[in-house]
Amino acid sequence: MRDWHICNDGHVYQKEQRGPANYGPARHTFQSTYLIVIGTQGEDSEMSRVVRDVALRIANSHFYSAGSKSRIIRDNELSADEASAYNLILIGDASLNSWTERVTKRLGVFTAAGFKIGPCTYGGPKIGLVATAPHWDNLEHVPRRALVIAGSDAMGLQSTVRSSFSMSQELSRPILTNMVPDYMVTGPELDWKGNGGILAAGFWGNRWGWLPAAGHVLC
Repeated sequence: MRDWHICNDGHVYQKEQRGPANYGPARHTFQSTYLIVIGTQGEDSEMSRVVRDVALRIANSHFYSAGSKSRIIRDNELSADEASAYNLILIGDASLNSWTERVTKRLGVFTAAGFKIGPCTYGGPKIGLVATAPHWDNLEHVPRRALVIAGSDAMGLQSTVRSSFSMSQELSRPILTNMVPDYMVTGPELDWKGNGGILAAGFWGNRWGWLPAAGHVLC
């Protein structure tokens, strides 16, 4: 028989699993205080510029549309204690952003061949990725949220913050607060196909794994 007992802390299971405090979709990451963390580990000057541009675009759209103020910080300046107190918006993949590398190990989305979602690996130019990821507050022992925004190249990264993913009119709604589930991969045909250029989209399972019944992938 199953042995039931009262938990001392009902949040602890969300360190390994998902629950009310860390379920998606992506927009929930912006519902509590957050930091925008830009990656500084790469040597590509064009990608570094676009990382900063994407961070500023997100911050400006949230200020202009909702009046919310966003703090932008470099990954190499963010301590573990400070990170614990915030939701994290991480700009750059695991090779570019050290905090992206930390929070996505369980997801396994970053490989040498490209972004991996379920049975599909997306490599090549102009590929963009937006994905929620687990983030735990080691000080308060409660779950927080992380949102990773990455690209296979500068153009792929830029594609993740298209206005059409949030609004029909520029800056009428904060970017990434509508129409984005737990994860989304955009392809090189996004510019002319619109939403038809999305290669994968869906929701993670309760243990942060890919579920075929909860998403769409086009390999």
